[in-house]
This record gives sequence, structure tokens and C-alpha cells, in this order.
Amino acid sequence: MEKIDIHDTQGDYDKALIHLKKDVSKRNYDVIKTFLDASAIGKTARKNAHKKQVGMRARLKNIFLLKVAIKFLKKDLDKLEVIDMEKLIKGFNENKIRKVNGDNYSEQTKSNLKITLIAFLRYTIKDSSRVAELTDWIETSFKNKEIPALTEEEIMKLLSKCYTLQQKVLISCLFDTGARIEEFLNIRLSDVIEVK
Repeated sequence: MEKIDIHDTQGDYDKALIHLKKDVSKRNYDVIKTFLDASAIGKTARKNAHKKQVGMRARLKNIFLLKVAIKFLKKDLDKLEVIDMEKLIKGFNENKIRKVNGDNYSEQTKSNLKITLIAFLRYTIKDSSRVAELTDWIETSFKNKEIPALTEEEIMKLLSKCYTLQQKVLISCLFDTGARIEEFLNIRLSDVIEVK
């Protein structure tokens, strides 16, 4: 059975590539497209990576992240110098680079941009000493933000409002597994193990 994609990731990816081609220089488009294609088949991963291929949703995010860097630096990414990287990282760390609506990027997004840029430069620039000079000093860790979850009491209240057993099973399974809706929709009978 085919995986259910409630987000139309393929359509969003195709649109993002069209916008990327319009929004950046031909050189940037070409190197980013080459990086994305290589990451799809696992060529951008380090040798010891547990997962080599980058999924379409992650590649879609990488388009967005690399465009943020291009917009700020106004330069071809494969021609970056240390001073450019310092300016970019400082801009992120000091919240000088903001979302279109003026809000700051989350710490996780800042970290993701740094990680994506490092992977991109590692793949694009074949000279390891140059890549090290550009990226070895970049801190990519971040403090996780606590996301509030429903309490058991709130779940019980939801269950009391269910009209059918099917609704109760759905709510209970989502609560017990912590699955996102798309993950839950893609569970197959073959994925379920009966515990005796």
C-alpha cells in the first residue's frame, strides 16, 4: 500500500524548486539542485551516518534554509569566505536575520541552517581544509524547547466526548503512541505486533 502524504510534499517540493530558480542566481540554483539531488541518493552523508538518503521533506526544508543564507549574504554559496560565514552565523546568533513577518527564527531552525550549510559546503567544496576553515568553528547545538502535551485528564475528557468505539480507539492510540497524524495514517496491520 502506498504511503499517505497529507502535506503534498512532492507538489511543495516542485513549487519550491520553481521559486528557487526564480529567486537565486543560476550558479546558486545549479549548486543547490546538485546538492539536493545528491542528498536524495545518499551522496552527501558522511560515511558513518546511520541514514544516508535525505527524504523529500528534509530536502524541501534545505531549500528554504539555503535561500535564507543566500538572501542575507547576496553571494554565490560555493564562493563563500570565512568572513561571510562569520557574518551569517553572527546574524543568526544575534537575531539580525529574521522571518519575513519580523519574528526571530527558533533556536532549532538556526541550528538546522548551520547543519545544512555545513553539509552543503562539505559536499560542494571538495577541499577538506577549506571546508574545515569555513565550518569547524560553528556551534550547531541548541536547547530544546519544551512542548506542552495534553495531560491524561484532558485525554479522558476527550474520550468522554467520543460517540463511537472507533473514535475512542483513535484518540487512545494517538495519545499512547505520541504519533503524528501522518505517521498514524501510515500504520499498517503488518506493523502491529500482538502481545500475548
